[in-house]
Amino acid sequence: MNLLLRADFWWVAGLACLLVRLPWPGRPMLRFGLVNAGALALLLGWRQAAGAGLLALVAWALLTLLQRRGASGPAAPRSGLPLVYLVLAAGLFVLHKLDLERRAGGAALLPVDLLARLAYSYVFLRLVDAGRCVADGLRLLDPLSLLGYLCPFHMLVAGPVGVYRDHLAADEASPAPLGFAVALAGVDTVTTGLLYKLVLAEGLRIFAFGLDGPLRTAGLADSALLFVYLFFDFAGYSLVALGLGRLMGVPTPVNFDRPLLAANLTDFWRRWHASLGQWVRTHIFLPLQTRLVRSWGPSRARAAALLTLILSFTFVGLWHGLSVPMLLWGVALGTSLAAEKLVRDWLLRHRWAHGPGAQRLAQVLGPAYVFVAMVLLLHPVWGVLL
Repeated sequence: MNLLLRADFWWVAGLACLLVRLPWPGRPMLRFGLVNAGALALLLGWRQAAGAGLLALVAWALLTLLQRRGASGPAAPRSGLPLVYLVLAAGLFVLHKLDLERRAGGAALLPVDLLARLAYSYVFLRLVDAGRCVADGLRLLDPLSLLGYLCPFHMLVAGPVGVYRDHLAADEASPAPLGFAVALAGVDTVTTGLLYKLVLAEGLRIFAFGLDGPLRTAGLADSALLFVYLFFDFAGYSLVALGLGRLMGVPTPVNFDRPLLAANLTDFWRRWHASLGQWVRTHIFLPLQTRLVRSWGPSRARAAALLTLILSFTFVGLWHGLSVPMLLWGVALGTSLAAEKLVRDWLLRHRWAHGPGAQRLAQVLGPAYVFVAMVLLLHPVWGVLL
């Protein structure tokens, strides 16, 4: 059942907004961690909440060992994640994805659906981000605060991907009371998200596929409608999560920034699912590109950037699903972006490409080009992606 259609979600969310803003003693993220643990128990049941707590506790224990190893002396390595931490996080991710595929076929791989209920695809990304930050010497949150970062109840369905540094900064800041302007902005964001998801997305789905009809793609027209539906559905949920985060004072990143107005595919992926894009840039693209440039030399920097782009989006494809179609989709995404970069670099070498006329033309034709390109890229994999 859609989480946003559950009455208990809304009274739990309202109660959480009030409790987190109370003048409790202690750090702000510890307050949210306590409230979040209760919210998970009320929404998912105590067994699921206990499973989430155990996951956070294991991660905290492993990261504590990493911190102590780093504090033992300058000779102790501080770069990179501990292998056991990364293997456990990635292993659970693989199990989660395989279990989702088996459940879709009617035969569950795991006896419990904890990983699916926690949207572990997003928890995995947060585990990596927290681990990298702690490996770089940042302070480790306490177990309850870490639970609030890894498994926030208001991001249970589909993210966005929280940033560990933002949670750490919020934890170290003085708690601020909920002012009228902040409350009004939060409520406005939540209601806009509900409009996107429950009115525009669902209205489009019912219009195109019927009240109880399956989401199917008989042709490119269906794929175009599904693309618009996915935007309003996903952006709507992300806005609800963003608004609730603002009401509670919990760092929640902006996930969509008018992606349908993007002038090119590179710009589109900065605007669409921006928190995932930023994670990929921070943890895959930049480190991999740096290593390739150091290995190949500055003269091959462009080739390194293009290869890194393809590999980064190959990960994006596999993150959406561990299957051959999603692997090929990720490669196609990365290759399209690499080809676009080559063409754009060639165009920018011409003086006319910098003129106001060319820029206005790009602003007008760019969104149409992006829309067509994304529909063509998504058309072969809708059955796997949704």
